[in-house]
Amino acid sequence: MMGPKSKYTDKVGRYRTKSLFVETIQRDQLDSGMVPVYTFRGHPDYINACDVYLLARDPTGYKAALDIVGSWKHWQHLRALPWFEERRLLWARELEVKLTSDQIHRMRNFAQNKDSTGYQATKWLAEQPWISKAQKRGRPSEAEKKELLKSAVAEDNETQDEAERIFTPPSASDTLPAN
Repeated sequence: MMGPKSKYTDKVGRYRTKSLFVETIQRDQLDSGMVPVYTFRGHPDYINACDVYLLARDPTGYKAALDIVGSWKHWQHLRALPWFEERRLLWARELEVKLTSDQIHRMRNFAQNKDSTGYQATKWLAEQPWISKAQKRGRPSEAEKKELLKSAVAEDNETQDEAERIFTPPSASDTLPAN
């Protein structure tokens, strides 16, 4: 944990969370003198946390954690908060796409070579490994078969019961007496 004088902790040394960001800081925190450090949306007076995350170019998030809040422990604390983790997942997805794009660009440059590296790069580009291919489904397991059979039997029984209820004429005891 950072010391009490850190811009990432409050006066008593607790990790700052919502007060770190201009979009989520509370009015009472502003009134007590806390100043946001980051923005989510590119506010001109604050550092964009997404930009810091992307500049770290680290899919593990460790370097970004140190760059943004100074410690892995504080980062894990932030990640446990749904409002933050939702945004961080968007950053992680953008970083994944950015790194893939960079790799494709590098491979295109290699493909210009007339040697074996050019051939391998061209082959890699043709295979398009960055596009997820649908997994082919194999034979269902015995457990899956039993579960499917069980649900089919239950559904069939429900259908049979419903059909009997709908199509069976009411008995004399089921009718209301006439006045």
